[in-house]
Amino acid sequence: MSSSTTTVEIQQRLAVGVPIVALLLSLFVVYPTWGRYTDLRTRIGVQRAERDGLRAAPRPDVGAVVPAENDLPSEPPKFLGQVRLLADLAGCRVKGFELSPTPKSEGQPARAVRAHVEIEGRYSQIRNFLVSLTSAPRLYVITELNMEAAKIPGSNQPGAVLGIKSNQLNAGIGIERYVTTGAL
Repeated sequence: MSSSTTTVEIQQRLAVGVPIVALLLSLFVVYPTWGRYTDLRTRIGVQRAERDGLRAAPRPDVGAVVPAENDLPSEPPKFLGQVRLLADLAGCRVKGFELSPTPKSEGQPARAVRAHVEIEGRYSQIRNFLVSLTSAPRLYVITELNMEAAKIPGSNQPGAVLGIKSNQLNAGIGIERYVTTGAL
């Protein structure tokens, strides 16, 4: 009789234990997961509405940005004038300008021309210059940026104290611009 008593006792424990385990499982696993599921569904609905609003919105006007200038002898001086103007507006001083020779490509509608510009100014002025390049009336791509503390001329002599100008930086900026080759 002891084996049948044990079986009845196990059945009674299972009859009480299984619903309790199921209740705990639903309280600590299913219910929190269901809450996250409903939150995610709400978030997905909001994101879909935003996406549909963006799809329905008119495309922004590109504006007056000229992607490329004609490849004329007047293009490099015009570019240098634009860079000097942007540097002056930002409060920087152009210290140097170097054009990188690029071969003319036959059959291509446009080609990239690189220049290296050295400017001097405070960090905020150099940053403003870079921002003004992005909003210039022509498409410019910044390909390189190196900054270092500006040195006082002749400070390499013995006895010069630090030789650094207060809060001034020299920035070497690589700028790529585009010129049309006439194959348009």
